[in-house]
Amino acid sequence: MDDEKKSTVLVIDDDALVRNYISSVLKKFHIAVETAENGEEGYNIFTPWPM
Repeated sequence: MDDEKKSTVLVIDDDALVRNYISSVLKKFHIAVETAENGEEGYNIFTPWPM
């Protein structure tokens, strides 16, 4: 499994309850999650990620 590329999902929603719910569901499937409250915050999180 160490050779597999790790995936991260960026969840963007202005509703904290929705963000937290989606994040918790994804984490149950062992998916790394980053969250953002709005598009600008999401863009700032996403920009430094390598493609």
